[in-house]
Amino acid sequence: MATPVTYDDLRVVGFDLGHADTALAAVFDTRKDDVAKLELPSAQDRVYVVVTAVAVRSDGGVVLGRFAIDQEDATELHLAFKNPQFDPNETVRPTVLFARGVAEELKQCGRLPDGPPTRWVFGTPSGWSPAQRATYHKILQSAGLDDVEVVPESRAALLFARDSGEVRSAGLELRGRVRRSSTVLVADLGSSTLDITVVTGDGAAPVLDTGSALGASLIDRSIMRWFLAASPSREAVERWIELDGKERRRFEFACRRAKEDFFTNDHPDAAVVRGQATYEPLDGGEDDYFPIRITRSVMDRILAEPQPALGGASWVEMLRKDLEDAAQKVDGRPDLVVLTGGASRMPFAMAIARQTYGDCVVMGYEPELAIARGLAIAGRVGVRSRNFRADISRLLDGDSIETVVANQLPSLADRLGAEIASGAFDRHVLPAFEEWRSGRYRTLQELESVVAASVAAELEGDASGYQRIVLEWQDGLRPDLNDLTRPICERWRIPSSSLDLPPLSVSARTWSGQLGLSAVLADQASDVALGIGAALVAAVIVALIAFGVALGPAGWAMLGVGALYALGAGIEPVEKAVKTRDLPVTIRRQFTATKLRATAAEKEHKLATDIADSISSSSGPQLVEQMTAILRAELEDVAREAELKHLQ
Repeated sequence: MATPVTYDDLRVVGFDLGHADTALAAVFDTRKDDVAKLELPSAQDRVYVVVTAVAVRSDGGVVLGRFAIDQEDATELHLAFKNPQFDPNETVRPTVLFARGVAEELKQCGRLPDGPPTRWVFGTPSGWSPAQRATYHKILQSAGLDDVEVVPESRAALLFARDSGEVRSAGLELRGRVRRSSTVLVADLGSSTLDITVVTGDGAAPVLDTGSALGASLIDRSIMRWFLAASPSREAVERWIELDGKERRRFEFACRRAKEDFFTNDHPDAAVVRGQATYEPLDGGEDDYFPIRITRSVMDRILAEPQPALGGASWVEMLRKDLEDAAQKVDGRPDLVVLTGGASRMPFAMAIARQTYGDCVVMGYEPELAIARGLAIAGRVGVRSRNFRADISRLLDGDSIETVVANQLPSLADRLGAEIASGAFDRHVLPAFEEWRSGRYRTLQELESVVAASVAAELEGDASGYQRIVLEWQDGLRPDLNDLTRPICERWRIPSSSLDLPPLSVSARTWSGQLGLSAVLADQASDVALGIGAALVAAVIVALIAFGVALGPAGWAMLGVGALYALGAGIEPVEKAVKTRDLPVTIRRQFTATKLRATAAEKEHKLATDIADSISSSSGPQLVEQMTAILRAELEDVAREAELKHLQ
């Protein structure tokens, strides 16, 4: 197996190994959007598209493309060998020879020099099962291409359509949130299959679940049958192709070239259209020269011929049927139809598509290169997404977020302490004190419990004031978190705001409810409440004892602690006794809230400090853990959205 690599030392080649032609495209820096076409010497004058053909010379050397077809000393010749049946001799061997030969040629001609490792991304028709793709993957690895990825060609078509200028020029955007409701059909018409993909927003799925057997190579075979039935040279040609399997393949290729020549010259305004190619046996003499000439009337008959591979339907009938079936499955007319694949250049294909869908049909830019580009993009997406997720995982699994939260915890504790303590005497102490003076509560001990319950209820109620503090504190963490995520955005060349957390709002209920005050202060509520109640009772007791001291034995007797006073029991027993006595209302009314109010500010300040210290010390670790978990979850969400919007 290949050693795992990162974006710093990896390039991607989209290898569209087709039944008839092969094209390649490359991404040399997976952080960039650039996709380059790869030239191959074996492509000859076609430059970027090489015939899917491989020959083995008598000396064991491998020859590709048109050179392979015309190799005189070839001991093997293989054409059109992409097949999910994987016959060892008819499919596996030529696939290995061809894939290895292309990789070597790219290296030798300098298109893919020694340097970073290469990920090779191959496509398969939609009709191939996962098991067939897995087998294909192993075959390609056996060609010496260790880092191989195999994806459905429908996926490549989606990515091509999304990035193509035709889609954007039609006012549609398949990346991000713009026009996510748009529906785009991508019809990839190749030599052996027709794959139709429906794209809506970020999703894509093949319309034809198993793909269609419709392919341009069926036309090549129809031309063969027509020639052998109509040509005066039939017997001579049959002798050659029956003697040697290589010559049958060469003859079929000549028929294909005649077809391509015809459609290159075809135009609705042309009065006369002809396509021509010549079949010349490699070992033939001067007279073994067989021209294949196709006129418009001949091509019309060929396209209308029943095809056994299509269940007896003609090529044109099946194309129309597949496109109409796709129209029904997308529930109406799509916003855009993009034709890709070399066979889409046949003018009648565009005509039938527009008859089906209207003028929303466009031909992809360089349709014969569309899938290769899409495969390269698919490889880039995989590498970018994998490494982007690795960067995010390192951030989430590290302690950076926790450190940000811990560093900012004291500010939260101070603000919560100040909010809880501020006005506590007016809200809790004084109302309860006045009710005690009126005789509603029997003892100061009962008063202490009432004040504590009032405070606890407020703290556990997640009042909006406390929510606002937590919310503002969470928002205050954003700048420090942005400092952590910005390098990742820069590394992957996406907008610096892509990983910014969304704004929070109490009113819109978009704040992190998991961090409610009942959770934050669960350990604090009881102690804080009792502390406030105890502070009130202590103040009242001090005042009562001062009353007793002022009146002497009579005063102590009125408080019900005369015996303790007489025995000199000490202050603690006296305080405890006063706290549990049901004092007469006349005694209670001797005391007013004036003194309590005078000391309220001082006591609330101390209370705020105590609460803040308590939150930081006892609840701090729990709070940091909870907030860190919330932020990690939020960052995972925005990272997932950023990946779909900017990297997919």
